[in-house]
Amino acid sequence: MNSMKIYIATKNINKVELVKKIFTEEFTGMEIIVDSGDAKSEVPDTPWEEQTFNGAKNRAKNSRISVPGYDYYIGLETGLVSRYGELFEEAWCVITNADNKEFSGYASGYLISKDIKIDIQNNKDTNTRVLIVWDATTNDFVMYTGNKDIRKISLNNAITSAISQIKYI
Repeated sequence: MNSMKIYIATKNINKVELVKKIFTEEFTGMEIIVDSGDAKSEVPDTPWEEQTFNGAKNRAKNSRISVPGYDYYIGLETGLVSRYGELFEEAWCVITNADNKEFSGYASGYLISKDIKIDIQNNKDTNTRVLIVWDATTNDFVMYTGNKDIRKISLNNAITSAISQIKYI
């Protein structure tokens, strides 16, 4: 049986398990080995607009540079984007291979409730906007939407979209 070694830039066990599940489903007959660890996103804790994509890309790139020997490196990032006068949560998955070829997947469209929008505040020290509803110590999928199932669906869609480029392009 062939194997595929994947490194995901996260300490969140839920994200690791989701990546392993999706890769196993997409690459049937292959042994999928997933390791994980931290990698810098180089964006604020609450990324906005293009910072979300940049954070995912930086995590994948920084992993590839610092932890050689894997077939694929994955960066995941969720953040906020303002569209049409509303605020949405989006998810980005960037996968790079050992040769630095990049595959990106995106999922968006989860409307942030007006109650949560009220809790957005400006951090004057770092000149960033943060959602005070986020608990950075939790390993759950709950974040901006307050619904772990919605966030899991969004991450699933972003990961699957990036993987489809590996399989079909």
